[in-house]
Amino acid sequence: MGRILVVDDEPELLGILKDLIEDVTDHEVVACRDGVEAFRRIRSERFDLISTDFQMPQFNGVDLVNSLKESGTNKNTKVLILSAYLDEAMSLCQEYGLEGVGFLTKPFREEIYVEKIKELMNAPLNQEHPSKKVNLVEPFSGALEKVLISLGGQSRVKIGRPQFFSRNMSLGIDISVSIGIQSEHFDGQVALGFSKKIFLELSNKLLNKNYLEFNEDNENTLSEIGNMLFVEAKKNLNEVGCEIKKNIPCVVTGENQSLKLDSSHVLLLLPVEIPGGKFWFHLMFNQEIV
Repeated sequence: MGRILVVDDEPELLGILKDLIEDVTDHEVVACRDGVEAFRRIRSERFDLISTDFQMPQFNGVDLVNSLKESGTNKNTKVLILSAYLDEAMSLCQEYGLEGVGFLTKPFREEIYVEKIKELMNAPLNQEHPSKKVNLVEPFSGALEKVLISLGGQSRVKIGRPQFFSRNMSLGIDISVSIGIQSEHFDGQVALGFSKKIFLELSNKLLNKNYLEFNEDNENTLSEIGNMLFVEAKKNLNEVGCEIKKNIPCVVTGENQSLKLDSSHVLLLLPVEIPGGKFWFHLMFNQEIV
């Protein structure tokens, strides 16, 4: 039997979460109504897992997790952060250098919460996933830059710093290509998203055409760019001992496409600037992206 600390400033939700865990496990559950009370408990008591809300008065969930570094009894304790503002919580964790933190987006289904609690309680200390950490940004961004330059005509390619996706971001995507990626260490998806104007300018230059609309010809070109991106990224990841497999590229057209993110994945966006303008490169994986 383990000990779980549950922290939330909404009394009703706090009671529900405590009851959920107690109903399906034999773990002892300690409930705290704010971060300050929880901080006092972790200084004197040992816990196997801390489930905490992010936005709380005085002492938020990330501050609470950060305080574990100075805790002799809980510095290796596993953590699950719950929030409707997951991108902000993830950014703060990255800023503080916090690793092995689990995340769950509010609102969530009760069975998903219980499943996550069980998963973390069964995982090794201070790890969200018992998997190898792989630097995913550099292999894929380096591959994309190489592909764009090799296609010709792209004398300047600038890939910006990665940022966590926020649901209030307007990306202006009208056409995209996505590729599912699987590995022994992670699974997820990479994608490129363009506005109609930027994509037609790029594809017309590659095809030596003057198309004004999306068609089979330029959509096939985007699919092939996706394939080339995977091949180059695979080479980069092979160099660090990581084998990956892919699904068939999927091209989708439609104005102002929205990005979908489930609670078990992390989504990063990288802005890509080429002479014709800017488009987006998406990385979504079920591990912390480093």
